[in-house]
Amino acid sequence: MDRQMKPQIKPLPEELQKAAIEELGEVPERMAEDLQIFKQWIEQQPHLRARMDDQFLIQFLRGCKYSLEKAKKKIDIFYAMKTKYPEYFNLTNVDDPLFRQLHSTEFFVPLPTPLNGKGPRIIVCRILGGPDDYPPNYFFQYSISIIEMMLMHDPYACIYGIMLVYDFAKATPIVFLYFQILYSTPLNDHGPRIIMCRFQDTPNAFPPNNFFQYCNSRVEIMLMNDPYACINGIMLICDFAKASPSHLLPFTVNIIKQNAMFSEKAFPMRFKTFCMINIASYAQQFFNLILPHTSEKFRNKFILCGTNSAQWAKQLPVEYMPIDYGGKNGSISELCQEYDKLWDEYRDYFKDNANYGTDEHLRLGEPFNFDDDFGTGGTLRKLNVD
Repeated sequence: MDRQMKPQIKPLPEELQKAAIEELGEVPERMAEDLQIFKQWIEQQPHLRARMDDQFLIQFLRGCKYSLEKAKKKIDIFYAMKTKYPEYFNLTNVDDPLFRQLHSTEFFVPLPTPLNGKGPRIIVCRILGGPDDYPPNYFFQYSISIIEMMLMHDPYACIYGIMLVYDFAKATPIVFLYFQILYSTPLNDHGPRIIMCRFQDTPNAFPPNNFFQYCNSRVEIMLMNDPYACINGIMLICDFAKASPSHLLPFTVNIIKQNAMFSEKAFPMRFKTFCMINIASYAQQFFNLILPHTSEKFRNKFILCGTNSAQWAKQLPVEYMPIDYGGKNGSISELCQEYDKLWDEYRDYFKDNANYGTDEHLRLGEPFNFDDDFGTGGTLRKLNVD
């Protein structure tokens, strides 16, 4: 094949390339052809404006185990939801003061070592202490942006997926607005990327949209730079130690359904586990109320743990937790300081997000109606990718 036609994709470490071949059906000799077919389809869609660089698009193929039809549907939903709900999913300004302030709370943290060294990327999310400081969309947008960056630079997350661990020790019933993301060593050194998310002591700072915007943006970076997250997936740990009941109130069923749909149907990385730690009875009741409105596949990824560390240690060996939790997987503060530089590095990437999306007036066939197509149960019915 002509050297100029070779896809511009960062090479994977040997163990990740092996996993991509065996688990995702990747055929290295066919990647250029697969990408070309995918690009041709995108170019033929008048309603769709998508990034066309190889490193970004390859994750949609990997995330769909090289099913072209599934990749078409996923990237279509990806940009349709970014266009419909930009306050949750489409960060364009990493220098927004409130966004940077949210980052400084250290609430959503990918850890450096994947689970078991070769599993999903671990993300720790810590629930903050006050519910009104930041709009909810900032949290979701931040999270998605983080994971989107992983598409480009984290092969472990791309191949093995992501494992989420939530710490509810300081949560209150409104506290779901304050998450922090830290990078860590992948689980078992070459497993899923681990991300830590924590509720902190900052009250009334961020509405839910700020929270989701931050988290989504953080994960979006992983699309570009985290091969462990791209291949092995993500494990999210959410710590509710500092949460209170008031933190949960802004998180409506619709907000949760929208973000569950985005992570399940649109985002091209696999969330392997959502591990909630230090949760009180009110948080347990909240999840019992909310999760039935999501798909069974999504619900089955949740693990709810109290304050007994032995409960979550079965899912996540202590050594893969941050130093702050008695583990060996990086310091939360130091990891967040390093990630502050990454926002600067990806400033232009997120600025370019304003150039991409969908125009439903130009869609061939019936326009994509979110109310009808998602339905009351959140399932897609009418999306046409042919």
